[in-house]
Formats: sequence, C-alpha cells, structure tokens
Amino acid sequence: MASERQKKPAPSALLGALPANAKLPAVQASLLEAVGLLKEPSALAALHRAFEEKDPAVAKAAVAAAGLHHNAASMEPLLDLLKKLDRILKADAAGNLTAGNVGGYDVGSRDDLEHKRAQELKPVALKALQAISGESFAASVDWHAWWA
Repeated sequence: MASERQKKPAPSALLGALPANAKLPAVQASLLEAVGLLKEPSALAALHRAFEEKDPAVAKAAVAAAGLHHNAASMEPLLDLLKKLDRILKADAAGNLTAGNVGGYDVGSRDDLEHKRAQELKPVALKALQAISGESFAASVDWHAWWA
C-alpha cells in the first residue's frame, strides 16, 4: 500500500521539471522517458500534450512513453498525431520543400523542419500504436479504419 502512494509523486516531479528545462531538449526527453517507465496513468495527459513539442527528440520521447503505458487512452491522441504527420509528409511530397542546411539537416524553412520532425516521429507513433493495440498496421489509413 505504501509503495502505491509513493508511485504517484515521481511522475509529477518529473513532469514538473519539464518547464525548467525548456531550453534543454535532451533533458526533457530523458524526463519523459522516465515517466514512461513508471507507467503511471495520471501522466498520460501530459505525455499527450508533449506530442506537439517542436523538438523531435522531446516529441519522440513523449510518444514512446505513451506506448510503454499500453493504455487505450493514448489511441485517439496517437491517431490524431498520425493524421497530422501524414498531412505534413503528403504536403511535402507535393514539392513544398526548400534547400538549405541547419544543424546537419538539409532544411531551409519552418516547413522543412516540420517535415524532418514528421519523418522522425511517424515510426515512433506507429510503434506506440502497435505496443498499445497488439496490431501491426503500417498504413495510417488502416489504423484509422481499424479504430473507427
């Protein structure tokens, strides 16, 4: 019984440290990974909000952490994320990218950074969906049809 009471403060403390580390994405990602390992359902809403983080490492850590929970409450947020990522990738496939190099990535605009983020985040989102559901769809349309 005492161990159950001790579990809940840990995710809160870890999540509470996120704003103080806003300029340190690697630290934020580590905090989210730790939250995932604790598998505390009360942390899911914060993990879902972190799906929208602009830094790919932070967003990927949040998505992976949600997958570790194996909780169906993450299905809708993950499917919504998958839909957004597909929109970005489809728009970029239509030729909306410009050239350049930032941090070792060939990018030239905010759209390019979103494309890179979407490319990195989509496989993690698919893996999280698979972990939660036990299904193994590869295409977003199949995930949405199955969940509907």
